Amino acid sequence: MSAVSVRAPDRPHWALLALLLSMAATWHVLALWTPERPRPPGGTAGRDYASYHYAAQVALEGGDPYDTEALNRAAQDEGIRRAAVHPWIYPPPALLLVTPVASLPLETGLGVYRLLGELALLGAIAVLTLWWSPLGSQRVLALLTITLALMSGVAYGSHLGQLNTVVFLLAMAGLALEDRSPALGGVLLGLAIMAKLSPVLFVGLWLLQRRWRALGGVIAGVALSELASMALVGGQGQISFWTRVLPGLGAGDYNGLRIQISMFANHSVPNLLDQWLPGDIGLSPAAHLGSVAVAGVLVLALAAAFRQPSSDPLTRAARVGAVGVAMLLIPVYTFDHHLLWSVPAIVAVSIAVAEDRLPRWAMAPAGLAFALLCFAVPPLKRLYGFYEPGAVALAIQEAKHLALWIWLALATWVGISHPRES
Repeated sequence: MSAVSVRAPDRPHWALLALLLSMAATWHVLALWTPERPRPPGGTAGRDYASYHYAAQVALEGGDPYDTEALNRAAQDEGIRRAAVHPWIYPPPALLLVTPVASLPLETGLGVYRLLGELALLGAIAVLTLWWSPLGSQRVLALLTITLALMSGVAYGSHLGQLNTVVFLLAMAGLALEDRSPALGGVLLGLAIMAKLSPVLFVGLWLLQRRWRALGGVIAGVALSELASMALVGGQGQISFWTRVLPGLGAGDYNGLRIQISMFANHSVPNLLDQWLPGDIGLSPAAHLGSVAVAGVLVLALAAAFRQPSSDPLTRAARVGAVGVAMLLIPVYTFDHHLLWSVPAIVAVSIAVAEDRLPRWAMAPAGLAFALLCFAVPPLKRLYGFYEPGAVALAIQEAKHLALWIWLALATWVGISHPRES
């Protein structure tokens, strides 16, 4: 009678692990301290965090945080940021993450929020290392830290004051806790969903497994966070988001945000469709329909691939990774600071290659895809300008988009495979 082979426990390579961790930490700190190149546009103090900051201020004063003019008036009153503030586009509960620092000056709040983001990043590393310890805790820890340090978008997200690492921590903690405490894991995932919507795709994994208690926790997390945000946002803010802002997100209308969808640094499927079927404002009807169709096919394909439950740790990790990459392909905008969600796929696929769950030739596309995701946008854009126009320029422009499809394919492959038997 055959038995499923179990990988031997980690050998204590503590010296090598300490060396790798120190190198990764040093590289990440240098990336954080190095000024952005090219320098940010003039008058954009607070970067992306300014939207969170002034939306929270407007809400605390009883206004509608989805009223962009109100955000700009708050910025003018403070007198620090001269450029227009980007519209607030996230669900009302997301404001609860920034309200505690909204009373601080803009740049001080940005500093606090960057520190919060770094702490969340450390927390996510700890959660994934503990959760995936059956895969080798030292190996998982090394892969996580090296990947996060080399991926330029992680440091870029900190420069911008983005909340991706906080949402990432909530989602990964929810998924990790689901086995031991389904209700609590569901609540955490629900909070992640109400912070940035896209983690809702992870709910599909629990639906396939019929994890009803966890799904109940998701509903509870969504409901509790919505109730908590009512005291801050009020009825008008809730109405603005659910009836005006949310319906426009899928069509590229980000509450009036005027950023070209087909811009160089956008890595999503709608970006490609917008280039082929351009619209005046947001996605054209044809591009919108195509985006919905691609998203639907992608979700159904993953559901079919992962329909069989699995208790194998690597298979489950790869499924989380595949869904994380799908989260990047579907939205209208996917920038480098969003690429953090591809990290679980990178770790799972790397371990699969080491464990012979993928053929050795898979290292070639995986290595290419990893290098592309880590490459900083400014030098990539300069290379694009050298070859523009033409097929080579287009390949450079969509290089990270291609890399996401590679990670999706490899992670899905691991997610439908089975451990070798001996």
